[in-house]
Amino acid sequence: MPIFTRTCTVSGDAGYSNDNGDFGTNVIDFGQYPNMTGYDWDAFIRFPNVLVPRGASIVSAYIDGFAYAETETVRVYIKANDVANASAPTSKADHASKVRTSASVTWEITAAWSNGQAVQTPEIASVLQGIFDKPTWVAGNALMVMIDEYNSYDDIRALYVYATNPAYAPVLTIEYRIASPFMMILRSRI
Repeated sequence: MPIFTRTCTVSGDAGYSNDNGDFGTNVIDFGQYPNMTGYDWDAFIRFPNVLVPRGASIVSAYIDGFAYAETETVRVYIKANDVANASAPTSKADHASKVRTSASVTWEITAAWSNGQAVQTPEIASVLQGIFDKPTWVAGNALMVMIDEYNSYDDIRALYVYATNPAYAPVLTIEYRIASPFMMILRSRI
């Protein structure tokens, strides 16, 4: 089965926004700011030029990244921007307006992270499958993963971005199967 990987290396393709109106692309922050109920931090990571064909069956998908030191429990939803070719947000309002997939995966992080520690999201194949099933998806389009706060026990977690440390940039890995030409024709008519 083919395995595709893409590193998020474009400035502005990863970052965060929060309920205070802040927006930044120097770190990937997510969770809830300590001692400020309702002060949510949501993140995005966009991967351009994703060379997975339309209709591919996603077997496995996850993001590898590198952490800043954090210790408290955080619970977030991982979703995707529900479009066939995602554009990176340029403001808090733009980030908030991005349509999310109904499919989501919960990521509960309880173990302490040390600075520079390698971390991996849970399996997100179910979140991404709907993007590759869109009739307008074309291999080479951009895909954006959204990490949205969900009951985070008053703390945030953070991942490095390319601009902060190129060696620590997030990496998307997708393992997929390609349907036979007959199945792809049949699937496109359903």
